[in-house]
Amino acid sequence: MDLADLFPEPPQKAPGFVEAPTRALDDFLPEEPIPGPPVPNGACLMPDILVRSLNQVPTAGWNYHPRSDRHSILKCAGLLLDLIRASNRLRQDLGEKTVVFGINSKVAGKALDLVVGVPGTWTGSQSPRTLGDILSQYNVCLTPEERLAAGSALDLREGSIVDPLIAVEAKAVMTDHGGALPRVSDELERFRLRVQDKAITAALVMVNAATHFTSPGRNGYNGVVRNVVSQHKQPSDALKVCSVLQGLPLRQNVGEVGFDAIGVVALNCQNDGTPITLVDLIGAEQEYGTLVRRLASRYS
Repeated sequence: MDLADLFPEPPQKAPGFVEAPTRALDDFLPEEPIPGPPVPNGACLMPDILVRSLNQVPTAGWNYHPRSDRHSILKCAGLLLDLIRASNRLRQDLGEKTVVFGINSKVAGKALDLVVGVPGTWTGSQSPRTLGDILSQYNVCLTPEERLAAGSALDLREGSIVDPLIAVEAKAVMTDHGGALPRVSDELERFRLRVQDKAITAALVMVNAATHFTSPGRNGYNGVVRNVVSQHKQPSDALKVCSVLQGLPLRQNVGEVGFDAIGVVALNCQNDGTPITLVDLIGAEQEYGTLVRRLASRYS
């Protein structure tokens, strides 16, 4: 069945039509912990899309560039596709336009990497982009099979959001793992405190498990000079990041504090032109597929 079959055209609203009251966050959160096994990573699209896109279309000569937001866009767009495929309710709500999505979008003046929520009046200077437009703009590389799996989701349009229902913060720890951890932990905690009472809250972190890394910041950013190479102690450096993330609060029930889901994607990224690959490093609680399953269950 194509996703278009699940996206009926909304009925025409008569003059003076008043929308029903929006649903509160509690409507989306189950009272009991989510049962069931994690979704295997093989059932998800994002990790392969992320790696393929970073490999095929470098940014300023680099597979990974810390001054570009492209890696964040890749993660968030791929996660949105996986959530649409995993949640019947989200597919229906997006199709009926009772909710809209935003990638690198501002809500109440604060930027969110990925957000789904109640739509408001569009305030952009240009027409809202479709998800397909965003994938094209950031050179997201989909296979024909992935485009078929995405289906009509690529035609969904972004929107301005007044009340967030899902909010995701995307981070990356690619080198100097120990030095980056305090900053990343602090940013994730500040994000959680800002949105946990308003939305289903998640963190998605890309972690480098390569033994060495050529940093653009230490080589002039221009992609020509690549003399300085940072050495990593692996897998201990990557596992240290996972351990810190595991210590962040994870809530199971309505009214608790914490993230609703935390997911990690581990890569072997040397950033020297060598192809990036996925690394099977993470325990079940931090698997990306677990993050998708938890968010889909929370929303449904």
